[in-house]
Amino acid sequence: RYPISQVIEEQTRAQDIAIIGMTCRFPQTVENFESFWYTLIAGRSTSTDFPLNKMDVDGHYHPDSEYGGSIACRGGHFLSENGRYFDAPFFGITESEAMAMNQAEF
Repeated sequence: RYPISQVIEEQTRAQDIAIIGMTCRFPQTVENFESFWYTLIAGRSTSTDFPLNKMDVDGHYHPDSEYGGSIACRGGHFLSENGRYFDAPFFGITESEAMAMNQAEF
């Protein structure tokens, strides 16, 4: 019998992979993969309070997540681009619906 960590390591080594290309967007000052990596290494969080242009958190916050019509968090990880990169089709939203939506909903 082998420890599970050894089995996983051996199976992983046997499967070569190649990362051909990547793209992404991150919150705050994390602008590329290098700064993303350093954020991870430093153990830094990109969580912030809700931006004022997104919602009035004081009017919706309740610590009990089961409380109807409320949210149980006071922040999150927000992109600065608003809806510029919103993938409406991914969420089943037509382009005309997306254009009519409030940017704060993105």
